[in-house]
Amino acid sequence: MDVKNAFLNGELTEEVYMQLPPGFSQPPGFSPKVCRLRRALYGLKQASRAWFAKSTSLVCQVQLHHFSAPPFLSMVFQLVHMIQLCSSDAQIMGIQDLKRFLGQHFEMKDLGPLSYFLGLEVSSSSDGYYLTQAKYTSDLISRAGITDSKIVDTPIEYNNRLNTHDGEPLPDATLYRQLVGSLVYLTVTRPDISYAVHIVSQFMAAPRSLHYAAVLRILRYLKGTLFHGLHFSSQSSLTLQAYSDADWAGDPTDRRSTTGYCFLLGDSLISWRSKKQSVVARSSTEAEYRALADTTAELLWLRWLLQDLGIDCSTAVPIHCQTPLHHAILGENYDTAVYLLENGANPNAATNQGFTSLHYAAYKSCMVAGIEELLRLLISKGAKVDAISNCGTPLHNAAAFGKKDSVRILLENGANPNETSRDHASPLVVAIHVRSYECTYLLIKADANPSISSCGVTPLGSAASEGLIDIIRCLLCAKADSNVTNFYGLTPIEIAALQGDYGHVIILFPSTSPIPAIPDWSYGGIMKYINSHVHGSILQQRQQKLKKKILSLKSNGEGAFKRKHYILSLESKGQDAFKRNDYVGAVCINAYPSDATVLSNRSLCWARLNDGTHALSDAEACIALRPDWPKAYYRKGVAFKLLKDFVR
Repeated sequence: MDVKNAFLNGELTEEVYMQLPPGFSQPPGFSPKVCRLRRALYGLKQASRAWFAKSTSLVCQVQLHHFSAPPFLSMVFQLVHMIQLCSSDAQIMGIQDLKRFLGQHFEMKDLGPLSYFLGLEVSSSSDGYYLTQAKYTSDLISRAGITDSKIVDTPIEYNNRLNTHDGEPLPDATLYRQLVGSLVYLTVTRPDISYAVHIVSQFMAAPRSLHYAAVLRILRYLKGTLFHGLHFSSQSSLTLQAYSDADWAGDPTDRRSTTGYCFLLGDSLISWRSKKQSVVARSSTEAEYRALADTTAELLWLRWLLQDLGIDCSTAVPIHCQTPLHHAILGENYDTAVYLLENGANPNAATNQGFTSLHYAAYKSCMVAGIEELLRLLISKGAKVDAISNCGTPLHNAAAFGKKDSVRILLENGANPNETSRDHASPLVVAIHVRSYECTYLLIKADANPSISSCGVTPLGSAASEGLIDIIRCLLCAKADSNVTNFYGLTPIEIAALQGDYGHVIILFPSTSPIPAIPDWSYGGIMKYINSHVHGSILQQRQQKLKKKILSLKSNGEGAFKRKHYILSLESKGQDAFKRNDYVGAVCINAYPSDATVLSNRSLCWARLNDGTHALSDAEACIALRPDWPKAYYRKGVAFKLLKDFVR
């Protein structure tokens, strides 16, 4: 419904006067006159308020009422926007009566079912509503003159820190300001560009060439995602949940942090924000607290709003985030962590991936003052030593980084050495994979199963493959089964023979049962048979499995990379392999790194995760395989730049 000349219907309560309009002549002999306004005019600052008062007083007469949410918490979004009334559901009883009632008081036009409204394109189906701004976006791209430009996969370059002095000043900032203003309105249906628009909107006063280039990049991203928008499903639950984060001191100009949050009602995104904090936070913990405070304020308002809409919000709403305690531990601010624990911080609060404070503390070095005491304090405050995350338990984390002191403390406090992660990896296999004899010894001493199999990888087979003679002896002393085969059907002694480790074959020989396929069951006979009969077959199997695995990684990794899920891109099917030092999952890439393309892609993923050390390692391995490939050297340069920035 469209109210014609809506603002002219508003009645003024204050005395407002204006000069006579041009062309109006007064009779001779009369003193000059002015007009007193009884109703509002367009351009009058009271016009919108007067129209709102008039329209709401009328609709309240037909048993509609105001929301009860306190106005001081947030702005109430109204269904009355300027001069158009949108009916959000054509099935509401009495809507025809409402239209007739409004038609008696205002001159109105029925625009039919809602499909286009102030740049918003609304389509409905049995599955819900879909909101886009495709036409608005297309017009914006045309105005910028980049209709023929290439598209990009992200709205902003990774780790791009714009400032006020880089680049040349724009001779005319008009177009920049127009584009940024339009992009701000576009975030109504495009939360994926909120952060990028938040960045470029900070330079409206004196934009430079680099800032304009960043705006054009956003538009090139929008060109490739023209029909992306919001979907409000009619099938999803009405359960509210929140996500919160903070970018501590991310602005190089003023070192203020950025708050980000979003709210989901079932599967539908209903509220989000990316905004710089008003003051400088002196630690990531403080920045996180401020972000949580903003998230909680928005949460309270949403709960009141949903209650007015008849949605039950009596249950607690989870806020998924890294807590201040997590930030304190990751930033090695152990005094802060102790203070938080002593003042009621929850040691079992977990991130969306299941990481708790104990997971983070477990892989910190006990050489750092205070970490051992912090581990014990976390456990004494009720931290669960066997809490499962995507990467396993805290014991998995400690073993993956070879932190023997953390392994010892966790085992002393009841950690289960045989608890497996979601991809069936045990802490023992993890410790062997990272070549940690001390962690292996501690785990076996704590009754870890020496014959456990993790995705076809056995502790003894892994030690034989890596040539770890001390660990082999340790496992044999713990009565590890030497006859358990791996995913290739090989026993540890065959794996040792494939590696050419004659000494390891001698050590494994007494505990291994004779294999019928090997005619000469002796040290030399095993070595000869494996190298003449098995080696070629195994290599062929490896190449077939490797090719299949690489194709799987490529298909999953590329999709994840385009979605900016860089960790998933590294992990492949959620195995968490590379992020956890690849202790079981990505056998083909880590055990047989023979594909330069895979190494190059993995180096890129590490770079996107801001991990220069791993990015450099993969880049150098890529150069070793293909020394004539320019991209390999480019990857190395990117890694060096990351490391250089880190040193700064």
